[in-house]
Amino acid sequence: MSHTLSNYLVLGFLATYLTNSVKIDETHASLAIFIAQMVLIATTVTYGWVNDTVGRRPTLLAGCILVIPAMFLSFYVASFATPASAIAAPVIPVLVYPLITSGMTIGLADMFPREMRVTASGIAYNTGTALFGGTAPYFAGPAAAVADPVS
Repeated sequence: MSHTLSNYLVLGFLATYLTNSVKIDETHASLAIFIAQMVLIATTVTYGWVNDTVGRRPTLLAGCILVIPAMFLSFYVASFATPASAIAAPVIPVLVYPLITSGMTIGLADMFPREMRVTASGIAYNTGTALFGGTAPYFAGPAAAVADPVS
């Protein structure tokens, strides 16, 4: 749930929020998402190493605890309406949610026997993605309202 929500909020909603609500131009909003993606690549690899070193359970637990405040902080930072805050806003959650994703894939593979691994992990992952990715707009509204620059 926490990976799906944060991923959809950053990649799907934050650029629109930056351009429509905060009034950052599209170039800066797109650049901010691009930079966040580059940070995401680096942190995913780094947190993969952390998973191998300290274990998946503490890393996953830390990610699940930190991802929700990171999303609210992200929208709050975005509300400052500067190019720097537009870049910082999507980077904040991508510093956190690779704690979840870096161990999630191998964790899903470990849950099921080899004969049914692909089907079972695919069903488990995509059911959660459909349920919680579909509810992302309901979480985006309150997060945006907390940091509403209009009022």
